[in-house]
Amino acid sequence: MKGPESKINFPVTLEELYKGTQKSFNVNRNVYCTKCKGSGAEGGKTKTCPKCKGAGQVKVLQDMGFMQIQMNQPCDKCRGKGRTNEKDCGVCRGRKVVNEQKSLTVDVAKGAANGEKIVFERQGEQVPDMLQGDIIILLKQQPHNVFKRVQNNLYMNMDITLKEALFGYEKKVTHLDGHEFSLHSTYNKVVQPFSWNILKGEGMPIKSRDGDFGEMHAKLLVKFPTSLTSRQKELIEQIFPDEDEAQVLQS
Repeated sequence: MKGPESKINFPVTLEELYKGTQKSFNVNRNVYCTKCKGSGAEGGKTKTCPKCKGAGQVKVLQDMGFMQIQMNQPCDKCRGKGRTNEKDCGVCRGRKVVNEQKSLTVDVAKGAANGEKIVFERQGEQVPDMLQGDIIILLKQQPHNVFKRVQNNLYMNMDITLKEALFGYEKKVTHLDGHEFSLHSTYNKVVQPFSWNILKGEGMPIKSRDGDFGEMHAKLLVKFPTSLTSRQKELIEQIFPDEDEAQVLQS
């Protein structure tokens, strides 16, 4: 039978998930005492259990109200083994295990997912008479102040001025690994508020396809002026006639 699993929530940044990384951490765990080799007895010496006389079981009377039934149950002195320590180990004091700190290194692959499991087999707790358990690392992606990840795609907000919305824009953006990419408007097209500029190949690395990346989705937030001068209003009225004037012009 295998011992218990140890699950650890492991924080990682979006940059680390994009670039891949190695991170070390320490874990406290119980392991077999090297002094007594996990026997719990000094020098490994044991003796016949004085309570069960080596049978590993003892007879008990179970009161059923109107009658008593004699039953066998595991001996609580030797825990059903039939033998006890002649003298407890001076290091583990008969517990068979001692606590130790172990350093492990997590390999975070490029494009690893939030919540992804990384298993360290037989590196967990050692429980007497059981196989050593596993340590399971759960990657926990930390929030980012610019990008939001959805599967293999990245999302961001990008501010543009009203002038840029009308006449075009080009913006440089610094990516998670430090390289720059450019987002620009479509030629001769007015940008609508809250529309999206989607750039292929600038999302997260796709773990299952080496060299492939998801998409970058930029939501365009048009910043309108808070006030206009009289002259600016006159110019805008000339550019954008009211509905009656527009109908006259069309006719």
